Amino acid sequence: MAVVFRDIAVCPPHTLLDRFEEKARQRYAKRAEALDMDIEDYLEELSNHVTKLVADTEIWMRRRPQTLWSILRDGRFKSQFETHRSGGTYDLPARRDTEEAFFGYPEKLAHERRPVYGYLTSEPFGRFGLTSEDEVGFYGKVAIRFKKWQVARKVTFTLEDSLSEGSMKEGLSLVPVPLLAPSYHALSLRRSYYTDYLHEWVTLHDVDPYAEIQLHEGLYIDDIAEVVFFDRYGVDADLENELENRGIPYCFESY
Repeated sequence: MAVVFRDIAVCPPHTLLDRFEEKARQRYAKRAEALDMDIEDYLEELSNHVTKLVADTEIWMRRRPQTLWSILRDGRFKSQFETHRSGGTYDLPARRDTEEAFFGYPEKLAHERRPVYGYLTSEPFGRFGLTSEDEVGFYGKVAIRFKKWQVARKVTFTLEDSLSEGSMKEGLSLVPVPLLAPSYHALSLRRSYYTDYLHEWVTLHDVDPYAEIQLHEGLYIDDIAEVVFFDRYGVDADLENELENRGIPYCFESY
């Protein structure tokens, strides 16, 4: 199940992938039986379900205004191995282990070749969550949408936070899959709220998962489709002028 980008194959080690496959069949056997379905047919149904969940989503990332300035200056997005900070959990050893397990990235991989992370949502302006609360706001109040037609081929995703779900001791509880080839592997074996709605039409907004994307092979300012500011703090005329000069659309919205 390798995902081959330009010069690197993104794939979990076969031993862990085999263990995941075995656990998945055990996890879903009773549900398949209850529906009078063969397990392979049930897994295909799950993959179809995942495909529907992500079909109309856009690719987003959150950053802070000062970080956006750095991105515009450097011309690209950097991994936390380069910036030495994170809006979420900052644990480089755990992140390194997870990326090796999920993607086969070697421990000594150059920092600039490591993936960067964002999320999927079909909600307007990159909003995320079922309530008025901005559930990804701690990553930053600047929402950046990317040109899906331009970057989707480099994106894998999981329907859960990858760092918290990537258990190395007991085997993987999910496996990142290509955005262009969704499958049940992206579903966490520890959750049931996706399979509860298997035969109903639902969106990510309805079931409220965190749909994390991992973007490989580099992300650049030319990949930005628009910028949405949810807070004016830290946003000055110079930053607005810089976006205008670079031809990047932006707007101010309330959550």
